[in-house]
Amino acid sequence: MKTVFDNCVAALVAGLFAIVGMPVTAQEVTPLTAADYSGSDDISDVQVSPDGTRIAYIGRGEGHDRIIVVMPIGDDSEPLIVRPTRSGGLTHLRFLSDNRLWLQLGEHGNEGRFFSVVSAYVLDVRTRLFTTMPTNSRLAIAAADDDGRVRVWNNPFSARSSGFLDRQVSGVGFGLSSIALDDAEDVREVLRPSDYTYVLDASGDPVVRVRFAEGRRYTAEVWARASGEPDRRSRDNGWSRRFSERPAVENVLRFGGRRWDEMSPVIERVGGLGGSGRYLFFTSRTDGTAEGRRPGRRLAVFRLDLETGNIEGPLVQSDVADVDQFILDWRTNEVIGVQWFERRLQTVWFDRDLGAVHASLSARFPDHDVSLTSWDRDGEMIVVRLDGGGTAGQYHLFDANNGDLTLLGAVRSSVPDDRVHPVRTVDYTTSDGLDQFAYLTTPNNREPDGLPLVLLAHQGPGYRDHGGFDVWAQFLASQGYAVLQPQYRGSAGFGADFAQLSRGALGGGMYQDLIDALDQVIDDGVVDPGRVCLMGGDLGGHAALMGGVRSPDRFRCVIASDPIVDMTQRVREERRRNINIQKRFWAERVGGDDAYAPDRLRAISPLQHVDPDTAPMLIYTNELQSSGGRGLSERMDDMAEALEDNAVPHFVVTVMKLPGWWQSRRRSPPLEVMMTVGRFLNAYNPAGEPEP
Repeated sequence: MKTVFDNCVAALVAGLFAIVGMPVTAQEVTPLTAADYSGSDDISDVQVSPDGTRIAYIGRGEGHDRIIVVMPIGDDSEPLIVRPTRSGGLTHLRFLSDNRLWLQLGEHGNEGRFFSVVSAYVLDVRTRLFTTMPTNSRLAIAAADDDGRVRVWNNPFSARSSGFLDRQVSGVGFGLSSIALDDAEDVREVLRPSDYTYVLDASGDPVVRVRFAEGRRYTAEVWARASGEPDRRSRDNGWSRRFSERPAVENVLRFGGRRWDEMSPVIERVGGLGGSGRYLFFTSRTDGTAEGRRPGRRLAVFRLDLETGNIEGPLVQSDVADVDQFILDWRTNEVIGVQWFERRLQTVWFDRDLGAVHASLSARFPDHDVSLTSWDRDGEMIVVRLDGGGTAGQYHLFDANNGDLTLLGAVRSSVPDDRVHPVRTVDYTTSDGLDQFAYLTTPNNREPDGLPLVLLAHQGPGYRDHGGFDVWAQFLASQGYAVLQPQYRGSAGFGADFAQLSRGALGGGMYQDLIDALDQVIDDGVVDPGRVCLMGGDLGGHAALMGGVRSPDRFRCVIASDPIVDMTQRVREERRRNINIQKRFWAERVGGDDAYAPDRLRAISPLQHVDPDTAPMLIYTNELQSSGGRGLSERMDDMAEALEDNAVPHFVVTVMKLPGWWQSRRRSPPLEVMMTVGRFLNAYNPAGEPEP
């Protein structure tokens, strides 16, 4: 046993109940500040124990430290509160049994190259002792074996190598081990690392393996075998092939001296088993053949009958978005539903009982996105999360026996419901005829007429906004600004054809989509055209800088995080880097070698177009981000010098945060960043009428 956590109960109990189990009381109306929006969520990863007697979750302790809370259901016993010594990386927890919790932490850094290491522990809530799992162990199945063992995926590759990054994203190259919960040195190898993706049954046995087709030489294959000990005497170790097909090659992508075949994969992503192990659920952009393509090539849900080898479906599909998130039942490890985002969260259940609960709660809260996040062994105690609908997010406990719904806690208790600003969607048509939409957040204490605006561009391509409670949008609205978040071309989740519109559109069509969305809310009278700032992170930050140099007459100021300032230099660096997955990203989502002639690269490089008319700029760079061995903070020196030479008001700030911190859905921006943004906006685009 290794106890690497500090147990502290009494000191934090009083503060805990401000978050959990207490009714919401009326609060005096006082102005909200950046501190109310920064930092981590008050409560996350809420789980109910298999026997339905405990609730466990990750909470916020002193400051922004993360704590683990285990509280009984239905009695007044004091909760167990555990404070990790390294709480900043605490990412999630899961019940393995009635009395044991799996806890996972991520450690990140940059020693010449960004790296990520996973640390995992098993907590016995009765003894309050921890068992340290091997480094980089990831939970493979939520339920522990009856004999007190847990199955984990383990990664044998160096976390500092590009091979690690490639395999981590592709989902292959992991071995499967069985580890004793009371003695982590008792490790039994179940599977050696291979190029297959494995699917486990309820007992944790690998019963399906999938090899995806990548490139002209490979065939997609699905193999299956019976649960239990494999027949090692057989030639294929008990495996028999149930399906194979070679997808069609649509296009050849090139970047950085490499090439990739753009395929029409039959199996895009494996969800899991269903029908007591008879079916393999997966997503695909086809109906099972290379010729069966559907308009928009959006992901839909299909299933493979492992007995007959036939593909059935689509079972679930959307006219506008990818259906891509599977819901697994921890009791059986089988697929029982799917989720996806259109303008709001959509859910389809295959489990009749949970589907009925979800339908009932959705009718009760029609303006909220309702998610069932955890349930006990009998399906009677169910954790429910509500998002949107005028809240910052809430967790409730639903008792299926009597229909009672008990508030467990607010995701962000510092922002009460009556201070959440309204969010709606705005439809607009781009200059070249695409129908798109944007999320619009407006201050709840001001009429939506002639408002100052922050045009907020999400990072991407390959990302999207989700509406509901967005920390940046809500903070800016609290300062008196309307906030517009367009889903520009290339945004994720709307199908392959829409994603491919980003190729060659960086600084062109993607930027114009932002302008077209802005023109729509100006035409609607919501926004004062003379009081607009443009803000974004990553490639959204590049768009922000482009607005500052290309259209300074339209933007009073620009705020950018980790932007590309010199596209010529960035493309040169990406070609030089030996990270296959990032080169493929540029080939698939940004454009291959042919898309970037020298003249075009210069045209979309903000550094090349700074002049005295450039809009005032606030630029954040991330010390942990690097490109080609030259840090972003160093690359900003040239931009700062150009702004200085042209007497453009500017501030370049270096912070040390994880990649993606700017618009992470799990972690709010740091306080000092939000405060600086607020001061910058107040100086160069004052709202005039902030919150009371």
